[in-house]
Amino acid sequence: MHLDIKKVGKIPPGGGWRVHGSGSDRAKRANRSKRRPVGYTFLHVAIDDYSRVAYVEAHDNETAATLVGFWRRAQDWFWSNDMAVDEVMTDNGPNYSGSPASRQVNDHGRVSGTHTPDRPEEEPTMPNKTPSTPARGACRCPVGSSTRGGTRRSRANRVSIEASSGANWIVYVDGLNFYSAVRDRPDTKWIDFRALADRLVPRGGSVSKVKYFTSQISEKATEDSDAPRRQRVLIRAVRATGVEVLEGKFKVPDDWRAISSRGNWEDRLRPPLPAEVLDDYGDHFATHDSRPWKARVELPQEKFTDVAIASHLLRDFYRGACDCAIVVSNDSDLRPAIELAVGDGHHVGVLSPMGTVSRDLARVASWAKPIRVELLAQCQMPDEVQVPGSSRTLNRPASWK
Repeated sequence: MHLDIKKVGKIPPGGGWRVHGSGSDRAKRANRSKRRPVGYTFLHVAIDDYSRVAYVEAHDNETAATLVGFWRRAQDWFWSNDMAVDEVMTDNGPNYSGSPASRQVNDHGRVSGTHTPDRPEEEPTMPNKTPSTPARGACRCPVGSSTRGGTRRSRANRVSIEASSGANWIVYVDGLNFYSAVRDRPDTKWIDFRALADRLVPRGGSVSKVKYFTSQISEKATEDSDAPRRQRVLIRAVRATGVEVLEGKFKVPDDWRAISSRGNWEDRLRPPLPAEVLDDYGDHFATHDSRPWKARVELPQEKFTDVAIASHLLRDFYRGACDCAIVVSNDSDLRPAIELAVGDGHHVGVLSPMGTVSRDLARVASWAKPIRVELLAQCQMPDEVQVPGSSRTLNRPASWK
């Protein structure tokens, strides 16, 4: 982990000539205000050497006390994103070499080091990426002063602190989105969502509730006739572990749809047409090139699940049921709800079971990342789950072992 501090001058009241133009009246007034210095903002930066992911906080000083607080929050943030700190590299600045900061680094079991003189390749990249004064063409709108962004910056810092120090979390699981992700990994389907939630929240946080949203699939929507039965067993087992299960509806209406024009006819239908039919009626099927063929098809549709997740997420925040939330889904339809919650100062992380994260979700969430497959394998329920208040047990399906 590379640690450094970037010192940037605050914007004077009224802005400067880079916004209003050189020689303008506003620029002259801003220049006269330099007689009353507005000071500096100190960007405390921690950059992961492997991924180049950076954690940054803006402060009014660079004292050892401020650095110690920043370092604690940075460690918690990186830990919540599955990045453990093994070694720390700093420069020879007095705020790093001072006793309070050195003790803080060493107390956390880290190996403290310094940059080798005249070795710029060892320096964090933040200083070069944060110019003190942007180019004239980069100024798209006037900024009255550095203090205009103070409220948002304080809110962001406050959310970061709350998310890592004893916060109360609720985890929302999109059941069918999760199942789609693990469809080809049957050994990870018997998931213990309560245990997974405990592994996902940052150190010091507590999970007050896990909500599992799903819909009972219809036999018409799957080629595996035993899939609905396995899902019912999974839902009962998930509920038996103390997870709140909220079910929507699964509908399979039928309607006319055009048949794809890609590939050969043998690839467009399942089961495929007999070869003799294609040979005898080849000219007839060739009319598909000029006139779309249609078929009456069944369209599986999951109803109410994404709306229910969004509604519960916002209601829980507005009722004060949680401090922070994690949404386990990669459904971009959840973007509006997450954007509203984060915009109001709440902390909402997104964990995608798909291996990749939707760009729409990544843009609005407090943080977003995929769930590691090995973590799912570690959070499996026992093969036999005891139903509370009953002598019944629910057995893991044989095809999921």
